Amino acid sequence: MSANRKRSFKRSVMKLNIVWVTISIILLILVLFMNRTVVDMYDNTLHMYSNLSGFYSKIEDVNQNVKSYLYAPNTNNLEQYEQSIIQAKHFASKLYDQANDQTKWKFHLLENMVLMHEKSISTLFQAVETNDASYAESYNRFDSEYRLITKTFTDYYNIVDKQVAIQTIQIESNEQMIVIASLLLTGIVIFVLLSYARYIVYSITAPIYTIINNMKLVKEGDYDLSEISNNYAEIDTLCIALEDMASKVKSNMQNEKDKLYLQQQLFAQEKENLKKDELLAQSELRMLQNQINPHFLFNTMNVIFKTAQKEQAHVTSDIVAKTSEVLRYALDNANHMSDLKSEIESIRNYIYIQEKRFQNRIRFVLEVDKRIPNIPLPGLLIQPLVENSVIHGLKDTMKDGEIHIQIYFQDKLYICVSDNGVGMDTLLLEKLVINDFKKIDRKSGLGLYNVIQRIRRLYGIRANVDFQSYEECGFEVCIEIEVDEDDYVSHISD
Repeated sequence: MSANRKRSFKRSVMKLNIVWVTISIILLILVLFMNRTVVDMYDNTLHMYSNLSGFYSKIEDVNQNVKSYLYAPNTNNLEQYEQSIIQAKHFASKLYDQANDQTKWKFHLLENMVLMHEKSISTLFQAVETNDASYAESYNRFDSEYRLITKTFTDYYNIVDKQVAIQTIQIESNEQMIVIASLLLTGIVIFVLLSYARYIVYSITAPIYTIINNMKLVKEGDYDLSEISNNYAEIDTLCIALEDMASKVKSNMQNEKDKLYLQQQLFAQEKENLKKDELLAQSELRMLQNQINPHFLFNTMNVIFKTAQKEQAHVTSDIVAKTSEVLRYALDNANHMSDLKSEIESIRNYIYIQEKRFQNRIRFVLEVDKRIPNIPLPGLLIQPLVENSVIHGLKDTMKDGEIHIQIYFQDKLYICVSDNGVGMDTLLLEKLVINDFKKIDRKSGLGLYNVIQRIRRLYGIRANVDFQSYEECGFEVCIEIEVDEDDYVSHISD
């Protein structure tokens, strides 16, 4: 139970009052702001009527001032006209600013009409000053424009009426929003205050109930007390004292349990050590046997080889020598990396043995491109491919069987083994390819499945294994490997 941020109950009540006052002020400001918005909308409505009335009033003044100037062209009448036209344009500009987006273009049209009217008046004044014969025409244009502007009063009054009606609806909507917002905020304030008051009460009573429950647990011998979330300094001292007492009792009990547990572990460890010593002795014995068996086999084959030489059985001695080399290569490289040159040498020995075994039944053809690079390869990679043809493809062949082994380089290294055996059905081949020939390799640890897996682990996407076969038309497997310069060990011809 932590003692951070402890405070008194009095401080919590003060905080509650501060929250209440703050929320009330925010609510008041919001209501005042919304009321102010409504007042501004009312003012805008009244100003539109006032500006529209002022505009047409000033247009009337402009008409009277122009006529006064025409009857008595003096400076006073001219200045009154200029003031009237400026005020008329000012009212038109205000109406444009107060108009909504749908009606602004109409009030902009009204501004243009005033500007055209002003231009016509200027033309009329020039005709008066110069006694131009176009005076009558200019006056008629002036009078027509004045009548046209005054006729628009009803239309623009209706436009203002419609806009005012829309604003009135908005005002009523805002007033409803003010009422709804006030009720909503009042409800939120009441909910927050009640929730906070409930929290304060709960934060006092909950720790007390937890302390009582913890005291019952200690009495019953259970020292894993419930955590007490306490926020008040008045309860903190009692919580700490109860925790200290329970912690000391629990520590003493745990020490006794640890001693008993360590004794049990010590006995179990001694028993385990005895088992390990026995297993180690058995393992050393098996390792010694595994070392003796290959040595015994090679020593025996060496005796047979020397005996065959003494008896001048040269074929037998060659078979024994090749068999010894194949077995030694298999033991040394079955699960290790070798290289292509060693693989080719081993497969030559293997072919020699099989040719002696099958005589004329199976013919082996090995073609090796001397220009191919000598790259690292997993040991015993090619031999399982040849064994597959011997065991599966040509097992029932009595004559004219042929196994063709090609190793060449054309941008990639190709290792291909084909036979003219029984082959297999296309659908069966597809199933075996999907399962990586796992099914037919259960009895052989170095079958096609093993070859495929080792190729994929070593080269990844740089290598591909392709199979071709048709029933009674033989079987072919071809390994393609992309060779990097870093893979080069030497060349086969070296």
